[in-house]
Amino acid sequence: MRRLALRVFLGSIAVNAAIAIYALLTKEFGDLQWKVLITSLCVSGASVLALACGPARERRRLGPVPLAGGALSIVGFALLIGAVWNDFDSKPLWKAAGTVIAVAAALAHASVLALCALAPRFAWTFQVAFALGLVNAAAVSVAICGEIENEWYWRSVGVAAVLLAAFTLAVPVLHVASRRELAAVRSAEGEQRRVRFCPLCGAPIGAAAPNEDENCSRCGGSFRVVMTG
Repeated sequence: MRRLALRVFLGSIAVNAAIAIYALLTKEFGDLQWKVLITSLCVSGASVLALACGPARERRRLGPVPLAGGALSIVGFALLIGAVWNDFDSKPLWKAAGTVIAVAAALAHASVLALCALAPRFAWTFQVAFALGLVNAAAVSVAICGEIENEWYWRSVGVAAVLLAAFTLAVPVLHVASRRELAAVRSAEGEQRRVRFCPLCGAPIGAAAPNEDENCSRCGGSFRVVMTG
């Protein structure tokens, strides 16, 4: 799916470039050409969101969120293409397109941030960023469907967007700051998972102290781990 999305994205870029060159060289650029250009841009937008969700899905982050984000991006931009070719005469169509794209963008945003590995004490920042993304998507969807023009409503949306931007910047920074702590945690977990065996009967044993005699509880054998180097 990622390879297909990449090919579609690169193809749409080529189409956009060809249309732009045509617009610059021709005297007329009519309604049909604009619709083709917007359609190609919609294909590019859907491909970008789908590609953004891909890595998180491959690494099995956030469960079904990346898959849902990729699917909704395709559906949303398909609805938008339908609205474009319908000259935006169908309000339900373009409202549905805007709502679905807003949700898809929020899920794609969360999928990208989910690639950051955070220390447990910083994990709450991703959760807040994820929640703010959903809040912004819901607010934009309500505004689109309800055609809200209230000034204070949009100011509130702006405040939420500023907070979202702040946490979006904070998560990658904390990802870098968490590297040493996470490396120590992984090292400790690996040490705990390491299995040791009796050299006489093969029974699993606990951590053997270096240069001290150890006894196997199964066979009663005695051995010593000698540290060298």
